Amino acid sequence: FRELVGVGAEVPLPDSLEAWGLRIHPDDRARMQVRWSQAPPGKLPTADYRMSGDDGRVRWLRSASIAHRDEAGVLTGLSGVVRDVSAEHEARSALLRLQTLVDTARASIVTLDSEGCVVVANKAICNAVGIAHEQVIGSLFERYCWPEDIEQRRESVRGLLSTGASSFAWRMRCADRTARWYQVD
Repeated sequence: FRELVGVGAEVPLPDSLEAWGLRIHPDDRARMQVRWSQAPPGKLPTADYRMSGDDGRVRWLRSASIAHRDEAGVLTGLSGVVRDVSAEHEARSALLRLQTLVDTARASIVTLDSEGCVVVANKAICNAVGIAHEQVIGSLFERYCWPEDIEQRRESVRGLLSTGASSFAWRMRCADRTARWYQVD
């Protein structure tokens, strides 16, 4: 438990909610203190918050708690389960950074599922074909290929996927029925 919450073996565990509150990351502290002060007796919804450890490491914790109040309604304590969800928050943060990179890239970026439907499309590809992002996602990518080029594009994509070393030109069919040429790597 000490490792989970970042309290060293030589340091006594906090003995009050106020003392625990001082270990909560400053950006989360007020929210958690309001949560505790306004908590009705009984089971509370789970909460994620950061806690600063004695080792300087900030951990993301998720708690599922039960609030205990006396007859006068004064909060007397919390009991429950706490687990480290740092990896989940770090992965979410990395995914958001990647999404920002994809969205702001000047190059057109698109990811297709096994059926050839668009699952990821950045702004550059949507601008290139002249279609709103919401309409591009889920569409068959062949929609953006001239009918007479479809079989050649399929073969080019198979070559790219099988060897990873193929590169080819793609005549993109845009919403206004004009063509744009792209180099696909």
